[in-house]
Amino acid sequence: MFNYSESLTFLDHHVNFERMLNKARSADFKLNIVREALQKLGNPHANLKCVHIAGSKGKGSTAAMIAAMLKAAGFKTGLYTSPHLYDMRERMRILSHQKQTPDGIFGDEIARDDFARIIFHIKNTLDETLREQLTYFEWLTIAAFLCFFEQQVDWVVLETGLGGRLDATNVVDSWAAVITPIGLEHTQILGDTLGKIAYEKAAIIKPSNKFVVIAEQYPEVEHVIRQKIEEVKATNVFRIGHEIGYKINKVSWSGQDIDVMIGLQKFTGLRMPLLGDCQGANLTAALCVVEGLRGQGVKISNDAVFQGAAAVSWPGRFEIISGKQLFILDVCHTKESVHEFVKTLNRAFPGKKPVVILGISSDKDIQGICDQLKPVAREVIVVNGFHERAHTFTKEELKQNFPGLPVSFFQFTVDALDYIRERRDVELTAVVGSVFLVAQARKIIS
Repeated sequence: MFNYSESLTFLDHHVNFERMLNKARSADFKLNIVREALQKLGNPHANLKCVHIAGSKGKGSTAAMIAAMLKAAGFKTGLYTSPHLYDMRERMRILSHQKQTPDGIFGDEIARDDFARIIFHIKNTLDETLREQLTYFEWLTIAAFLCFFEQQVDWVVLETGLGGRLDATNVVDSWAAVITPIGLEHTQILGDTLGKIAYEKAAIIKPSNKFVVIAEQYPEVEHVIRQKIEEVKATNVFRIGHEIGYKINKVSWSGQDIDVMIGLQKFTGLRMPLLGDCQGANLTAALCVVEGLRGQGVKISNDAVFQGAAAVSWPGRFEIISGKQLFILDVCHTKESVHEFVKTLNRAFPGKKPVVILGISSDKDIQGICDQLKPVAREVIVVNGFHERAHTFTKEELKQNFPGLPVSFFQFTVDALDYIRERRDVELTAVVGSVFLVAQARKIIS
């Protein structure tokens, strides 16, 4: 039997594209291998009622909101998201009103012993050839299905890891499919146009869906999604925009008040601790899921909706940490998500220009991200060595991307933060970009 540490060591021997995504290609992902492994394990996923979410931004926050509302409605809910900030178990959570896990950031992560036992069980059930064909993420996804099946959850909220069509989570026949905003990302795997990427992500839309939720999209993306909806003959579709939308009424550092309109249904004065216009859009998508489930006879009261919105926690998403200096932590790592970060910054801190500590993975739209940050930064500090996938900025590149701004380099996150914390002229610092950078910074300053 594994202990928790041994289970992590075992998993580390498998191909982990999260650490070397620039080397991955679509041919590296094979759902037939995942299906074969699940079949040998008794197909635990087949008996789970799932809400499946894909997109380029906002899918984790949307998943967390849906799960929080289901929990508030009294349902035992499994939540599978990625990546994690600190601990692998953050990816597999059981939201319920039962006892909490004392040693996790959320308090409802799978227990260490349970995680280790499940990984050991998978290892012993599958033959060596099959085990070695599974990637790190595929191992985790299979473990999550086993965990949720064992825990007899009422619902599973499932976030795709990469894309959709070939993602390990796409073995499920979900009750609902949710597509959050899609942008250019992981182009070497998903394709080099919005249409190609949309094709991959829209593949979670299936005939099994009792309803589909679509966020506002670029026209090219919208066209591809419409084709998919017609292909599977989905008729119960929530399209955000026009008759479905939201309005942000009040913003403070502690959260924001939002009204959401879904046809004739109106949710007024929802209080949510997450900041940003994008979170208003994510909340709207979550409420569309609630309305879709209600339409299928699932009992979710308005009180549960309000309680869930108020209770949702998603660290590292325009998270403000105050002390002698103010820090904003945001895992915005696409051009579109950085644009949303800038909008939220201007709303929460009008007229303020932060020092920006920046770290970006090498597979991202470097130019697009820098173009968004350039108008709002007073100074830029780059961390080049936060992770194996980190893009290494040169001095010339940084000056070209941020002309006229003071720029500096550090190899390690802790050194960049020490440099900022020793300066009395800095009131506001934004740590933005990679999840890996933000996780390191959060551990140091919180």
